[in-house]
Amino acid sequence: MDDIKDVGWEQMVQEPTRGDNYLDLFMTNHPNLVPRTEILPGLADHDAIYMELQIHPPRKYQPKHLILIYTDECKEPLKDAARQLNNRIMSTFNEKSGVEDIWTELKTGLSQALTEHVLHQQI
Repeated sequence: MDDIKDVGWEQMVQEPTRGDNYLDLFMTNHPNLVPRTEILPGLADHDAIYMELQIHPPRKYQPKHLILIYTDECKEPLKDAARQLNNRIMSTFNEKSGVEDIWTELKTGLSQALTEHVLHQQI
């Protein structure tokens, strides 16, 4: 069973089907497609397995996101915003400042400049 788990498979039958033994195995690499597994009394000397399976995986839809539309009109305002951001970072931080603080300021400043100066469309 350890080898099965090592390659990404999972055994879905979690209870023994004949005494203390597992006679029936059902393995999958997509356990979320098996919502229900039950052991039912069988007609022979071991129990039966009842499983519900989803044949098609649930569809994941892409979340809405912004599409930036760069034009010639946005070049100069973006350059000015980048210069202002550079001056603000250079005057606020020094060699002893934390990298995370500088990165947060840079990331926030660039995101704000893009939002203000570049046309965007949400799809």
